[in-house]
Amino acid sequence: MASQQHQEIFDLAADLEQTKDSEFNSYKERQFNVNYAASDNDETETIVNILGGSGRSGQWTVPREINIITIFGGADIDFTDAIFTTPNVTIKILCLFGGDNIYVPENINVVSKAFCILGGINNKAPSIASRQAPTLTIEGLV
Repeated sequence: MASQQHQEIFDLAADLEQTKDSEFNSYKERQFNVNYAASDNDETETIVNILGGSGRSGQWTVPREINIITIFGGADIDFTDAIFTTPNVTIKILCLFGGDNIYVPENINVVSKAFCILGGINNKAPSIASRQAPTLTIEGLV
């Protein structure tokens, strides 16, 4: 149960009986499908955190561009239940002496183009989720 290695888990589960659970499959399909809104949203949203923090999660409509300015603070942006209005979203970040966390579900493409000085970026997303999935492009200075 504590294994983090894909192959080890696969080998341990190889002899288990595989039964299809239609309820589970439909739940996973709903969970991993991308939600697109029928109408357009604001083109740009700006989030500013100076000596503080903010978060964005739950079901929210994603604009075409998100600007995040963080100085001695942090921001948590969660796209798990987000509703996209466009297939391409740009996130522009300026993060000085702080930290920004962006949580992305499995069905979203992520491209990271941020520049780091005495900081770092961890992109743990798969390289390509799907051609129909939205693409988040992260640009900026950390």
